Amino acid sequence: MGPKANVHSPKVLLTSGHLTSKVQGSLWDHLQHYIELLGLLAALFVLEALVAAGVVSLHQQWTRLAVCVAGSWIAAMGLLMLG
Repeated sequence: MGPKANVHSPKVLLTSGHLTSKVQGSLWDHLQHYIELLGLLAALFVLEALVAAGVVSLHQQWTRLAVCVAGSWIAAMGLLMLG
């Protein structure tokens, strides 16, 4: 037989594993909102990049100007909605 400390080691390991999972779970709850926000921002960036690529491919100057004016109006409405 080994030292007496080895007999209690499974209890210590189970307790420390349980506490570690509780801490990781609570951290995940706090970080989940930030991860969702990061995903939303990434999706918006990809959408904006696709729209910008479509605008760059326009050959006539008046179409680029129309997209620029529409973007300005959309930005202005967004600022007005913020209050």
